[in-house]
Amino acid sequence: MPDSIICPHCQEHLDIPAEYHGRQVRCANCQNIFVATSEADMPVVHRLPDRRNGTSGHPSHPHDDRPRPARRVHDDDDDRPPRRSNVPVVLGLMFVVLTIGGCCGGLNLFSALQFNPSLTPYTSDKGKFKVEFPGQTPTEGPTTNPADEKLEGVQVTSARDFGQEKYTIRCYELKAEWRKLPPADALEQVAKAELEVLSAGAEQRREVTKHQGFDALDLMAGNGNGFSGRDTMMRCILAGKRVYVVVLQAQKIQTEYWWVRKYFLSFEITDPTAKPPKDDEPKKEKKQD
Repeated sequence: MPDSIICPHCQEHLDIPAEYHGRQVRCANCQNIFVATSEADMPVVHRLPDRRNGTSGHPSHPHDDRPRPARRVHDDDDDRPPRRSNVPVVLGLMFVVLTIGGCCGGLNLFSALQFNPSLTPYTSDKGKFKVEFPGQTPTEGPTTNPADEKLEGVQVTSARDFGQEKYTIRCYELKAEWRKLPPADALEQVAKAELEVLSAGAEQRREVTKHQGFDALDLMAGNGNGFSGRDTMMRCILAGKRVYVVVLQAQKIQTEYWWVRKYFLSFEITDPTAKPPKDDEPKKEKKQD
């Protein structure tokens, strides 16, 4: 039969089996540990009356004066707080690792896509040329000679988000007075007019070259540094009575990028009437008698 004892900490009446006398037990009310002793051995403690009905009872249980059972304390049951689970910490670390790994993987994929753009072959029937654009789907529309709006032509544009690259190809009829000039002087006039239209800024360098045997002029210009301006790379090609202008504009042009070189080198004039000038053959010396 259980005996009634009083918790020395909270004065709660507790019922415990007789065999628990003299052992450590835990109070079911305040969770404190003490040695179970019968009420006869405990000091007399007068309990406060319940203010509601005048009966004695513990303040925390004013309506319930029944003894509560005590729990025996096992050998491994002490005052140490329960150990916290490491599961949340492990899950948090896993989340951080996966997040960092996902970001790094995303950056690697982004870099791979930006530095390995797909090329879009394009053929202009009106402009009579073909090229490979390293950007979005090209769009074709009308244009004019920047020095004479009466001389109509064709313009094709494409773009890439990377470096805000913009690709433009323009072809139009050469001015009649420019046709009388030597090829180098005619290209000089074309390049000057194009730089003004493109707002390309100060010229940085130029080089006289050939493209498919046609006379050509390469130009680099810029109007700022880094994100505050844009670079312009341009090739002007003189093909008979028509001029072709191949342009790339970006925040910072790196000529060693493979898609930049591919863009300029893939440009091909397909006009069957346009034939590159023949080099002057060396004159044969007359044999002296």
